[in-house]
Amino acid sequence: MNKLRLYAMTICASAACMAAAQNTPLSQMEKLNRGVVALPASSGTGNFISWRMLGTDDEDATTFDIQRNGVTVVKDVYKTNYTDAPGNKNSSYRIVTKVNGIAVDTTQAVTPWQQVYNPIKLDRPATGAQGGTYSPNDMSVGDVDGDGEYELFVKWDPSNSKDNSQGGITDNVFIDCYKLDGTRLWRVDLGRNIRAGAHYTQFMVYDFNGDGKAEMICKTGPGSLDGKGNYVNQAATDASIKAVSGTALYRSSDGRITGGQEWLTAFNGETGEAVHTIFYNPNRNMTYGGAADGSVNWGVGGKNDKGSYGNRGERFLAAVAYLDGPDKPACGIFSRGYYDYAFIWAVTFDGEQIRQKWLSQHKSGSSYTLYTYKEDGTHTSKTYSGCKPTSGSGSGTMYQNGNHN
Repeated sequence: MNKLRLYAMTICASAACMAAAQNTPLSQMEKLNRGVVALPASSGTGNFISWRMLGTDDEDATTFDIQRNGVTVVKDVYKTNYTDAPGNKNSSYRIVTKVNGIAVDTTQAVTPWQQVYNPIKLDRPATGAQGGTYSPNDMSVGDVDGDGEYELFVKWDPSNSKDNSQGGITDNVFIDCYKLDGTRLWRVDLGRNIRAGAHYTQFMVYDFNGDGKAEMICKTGPGSLDGKGNYVNQAATDASIKAVSGTALYRSSDGRITGGQEWLTAFNGETGEAVHTIFYNPNRNMTYGGAADGSVNWGVGGKNDKGSYGNRGERFLAAVAYLDGPDKPACGIFSRGYYDYAFIWAVTFDGEQIRQKWLSQHKSGSSYTLYTYKEDGTHTSKTYSGCKPTSGSGSGTMYQNGNHN
C-alpha cells in the first residue's frame, strides 16, 4: 500500500439547468457538483474553503453564501474561495448558491482536511512474474456513477517497463478506478500482450455516450481482463475476435509484441466491465482488422519497424474531441505511428458499441498524401506538397508529426 497525494481540483463543468446568461456556450458537459473542499489556511489560522463555478452558472447573477456549522457567516460572495479565520478543525461548511439573490441549491456539508492535501491509499499490485514492482503512473478522472464527484483512474507501471527503442520483457500493466475515499471500484489487467512503457497505453476517460457517467476506452489484446475478471474479447460482436484464446502469447524473446490481433475496448466506468471490443485500426501491418504478424516498415534509416523491432508503429497517442459540435457526444481520437507514417482514428461509443467515424493515413515526405477512410470503408485522398521534414537531414518526415505531444 502507498499514499498518492492528491490536491483539490476545481473543474468548471456541469449539465445542470441552463441559466439565461451562462458563461459557457450550450454544450454537452459533465454534471459535476460544487466540489466543496476545506483545508487548513496557509496562515495557520482558520480554514480555506474552495468550490466550483459551473459552466452553466450566470457569471453576472450568481453569488454564494458560506455556512459554517449550519449558520451563514458570509453572504453574497462572487468568488469561489474564502478563508474563514474563526474556523477550526471541527467546523463544517456548506455553500448556498444564489441567482439574483434567490437560493437555488445548497451543497452537502464538508469538514476540513487534516492537512493541505488529501491522502488516498492505493492498492499496489503484487510483484510481477518478471520481477517488476509497481508504481502509480498516468492518471485521469471521470464521474463513473453520476453522483457529481470525480473518480480516479490510475495506471500502474512495472519497474521493468521499456521504451519502444529498448528490448526486454515487461510485466503487465494495470488500470484501477478509485473513489476519493480510497475505495477501489475495479482493476483492469491488460495482460501479457500489451507491453509496459510510456508510448503503449493511452487510456481515455470521458462520458462518451452522454448518459452522465464516464467510460474508459483503451487498446487491449489477447489475455486482457476487464474489471469483472473476464477476457475483453468476449465483449466483441466479431466472431473472429471472440475465438482468440485468452492464454495466447505473442511476445517475442526480446519482449516485443509482434503478432496476433490488436483490439480497442470500451469499459463501463462504474464496474470496469468490457462493454464492446473491436479490432484496433490500423494493425501493426498498416492493414485493417485481423491478426498481423511482424511489423512493416514504419520509417526510414536505422530506426524502422521492419520485422520485429516494433518502434514507430508501436507509438500511440490519444485524445477526446467534440467532432460533431459541442452539443453532441464526444469522440475518442487514437493515433498510431510517428514521423513517416501516422494514422489518426476517430471512434464513437453509444453505450453499447464502438464504431469507426473515420481513419486518416498520413504518409510523409517532401509531399504526402492524406487518405481518409469513412465508416463504410470508402476513402478519399488529397496530396500536399512543399512539406518540411522535422527529424534529421533527408528523413522525409511529415511536418510536425512526431513531436511527442
